[in-house]
Amino acid sequence: MSSLISNLANEYSTTASQAKGSAVSAKPKTVCAFIQITGDEASQILEANECSKLAQFGDIYIAEIPLGRLQNLSNENHVKRIEASRPCRATMDTTAIIVNTLPVYAGKNLPQAYTGKGVVVGIQDIAFDLTQPNFYSADMTDYRIRSFWDQLSTDTIGSTSYVGRDYTNETDILQYAHSRDGFNHFHGTLTSGVAAGSGYTSKYRGMAFDSDICLVSNVVTDDTIFIAEKDKYKYTNATDALGFKYIFDYAKRHNQPCVISFSEGFTDDLSADSYLFATVLDSLVGPGRIFVTSAGNESRSPTYFHKPKGVYSAGSFLNNGSTSHDFMIKADGLYTLNFLIYNKSISTDTMMIPSTKIDSIYKDTLVSLKNGNIYTVKINRYPSAYSVSDTMYQVNFKSSTTLNSSAPVAVVAEGDTTDVEVFGDASDSFGNFSNDTRWNAAEDSHNILMPGAVDRVITVGATAHRFAFTNYKGTYIDLSYWGSGGKRAIYSSVGPTYAGLMKPDVMAPGNQVVSSNSSYYIANHSSDWDVARFQYNNRTYSWRSDQGTSLSTPVVAGAIALWLQAKPDLTPEEIKQVFSRTCTHPDESLSYPNNYYGYGQIDVYKGLLDILGLDGIRGISDYCPQSVEVLPRQNGVKLIFDTAPVDPFVVRIFTSSGLMTDHIRVPVTGEKAYDIDMSSSHSGVYLIQIDTKNIKTTGSVLIRQ
Repeated sequence: MSSLISNLANEYSTTASQAKGSAVSAKPKTVCAFIQITGDEASQILEANECSKLAQFGDIYIAEIPLGRLQNLSNENHVKRIEASRPCRATMDTTAIIVNTLPVYAGKNLPQAYTGKGVVVGIQDIAFDLTQPNFYSADMTDYRIRSFWDQLSTDTIGSTSYVGRDYTNETDILQYAHSRDGFNHFHGTLTSGVAAGSGYTSKYRGMAFDSDICLVSNVVTDDTIFIAEKDKYKYTNATDALGFKYIFDYAKRHNQPCVISFSEGFTDDLSADSYLFATVLDSLVGPGRIFVTSAGNESRSPTYFHKPKGVYSAGSFLNNGSTSHDFMIKADGLYTLNFLIYNKSISTDTMMIPSTKIDSIYKDTLVSLKNGNIYTVKINRYPSAYSVSDTMYQVNFKSSTTLNSSAPVAVVAEGDTTDVEVFGDASDSFGNFSNDTRWNAAEDSHNILMPGAVDRVITVGATAHRFAFTNYKGTYIDLSYWGSGGKRAIYSSVGPTYAGLMKPDVMAPGNQVVSSNSSYYIANHSSDWDVARFQYNNRTYSWRSDQGTSLSTPVVAGAIALWLQAKPDLTPEEIKQVFSRTCTHPDESLSYPNNYYGYGQIDVYKGLLDILGLDGIRGISDYCPQSVEVLPRQNGVKLIFDTAPVDPFVVRIFTSSGLMTDHIRVPVTGEKAYDIDMSSSHSGVYLIQIDTKNIKTTGSVLIRQ
């Protein structure tokens, strides 16, 4: 059983014992969990233990399990694993303020040919404003949210959903108006706009603005205020997996390719808490089924240290400012874990804890004779879900007072025949202090969040391109401390994963991205993050600036929707190959791929040329011209230059198979606009190559004729 499931089983045993002889609720508490059952007895086992099957992926089931049956289930011979973890957290820094006038940095004219039409863009997130005009078509004639599941909805009478209710037509969705947490947050409204917003009447158009939108409002840690005590274990990462399945199932019913954008995550663990979750995600994706998630915003402090074989000891100080610290250890043999209790710069007390490879729980307490503090440690030991040779140690260390520079604590692993890795997270990390420089092994790495640590998932980090903006009040705000110059934003999580996979896979702009805000949120909160506000149907809406891998993730998801329109059966592996051939490299001092940038920053246009096989046409550019717009017209295209050209230029037209159909030398007329005749061309996708003496007006553009 995973640590959460084990704790729930113990909790039930304790509360059941305390409640013995008293009245108990007729409906027991349940948990939504993954359960792996081998053989043909799965249905009988689930039924005998009063479990409700919610979904099946081979021999892995998502089921609602009564807490009182967890111990019984774990003793069944055919039950190999039961797991669940607590809800995710949104991966966006809401205190940062940033703007990007168009959340895509390549392919100015690209949407003329590929707009996401016919592709499902799914977003699982929190706080959706379903009335946002950004979710209509650009001309406001088509409401593009096709299906919506609010897992927190209280409108459950007659609902067939495991939790909450889903809404599947325009009238019901608009009448519902916002997810239940819509007054408290805005995150999903923002990320959906980046991936698929039409832009309404603004310049803040999303990536796949003609796509069909399918939304799931799930539960994150901030949403627990909406959940009754009896229902709190219904919302786990297994419930999140049901949301992903809901989106892919919608696309399957309508025979459409689909990409999911997920800007949430939880700390990786290598335990049984996420093994089945990862296995299910790997099985959900495939041809035309792509899952994109954020790397996380965890890269701002040391979170990892390593003691290799052949090195006797390595360690780090626990970060000051807290009374409780949680971290994980992976080891391939036996070692000793020491907690060195310091009084100023002198180590005065030591807790020595020998490791073991046997499943067990270890507890110990030390009262320091020098500083009077009480220190307690609890360690859960269990085999790694990923490697039979490794044992995992989940460590909780508590102090009776807040750790500080006068009384720091170092954690040290010893044993020269064992490889030991120690993993923290950004909210509970390590620190390298001058008290004892022997224990300064901590580094900023291994902080990719789950599900970004899953192999077949596309994991996205953030680059920083813009560093300031002016809000709707006229206030100029400088945020250059988050990074600039197109390099990795300092918060963007880096790999490898706990299991050693290279991550992230790709980068996209995450600083100062502007997208749609929730009218319900801004009606109840003051905000300096909005760059503009407007009225629609007697409500106040806004365009909000923000930052984080939450924003870079839907940029990539929307770009992949454009690619899916061109090739609906793209697989995750093929997309990574496109990255390897077409991504730009923000830091040329590094080799690619790497654990900071993955394959590099996504180039939407160059990637599309690669997918269509047009990148091999001799003499074409793999970038769009910056200062000329190409507009499809009946029987041709119109070129509109920012400045009237002064020299003749050449236009070449190619079919999607690479055949050149026309070579036109265009004399200048002193005008900015020129019509190019394509009346002899059949309908289809064409590449227009414009060659001028000005680099800003030279390049290639894809159009649909």
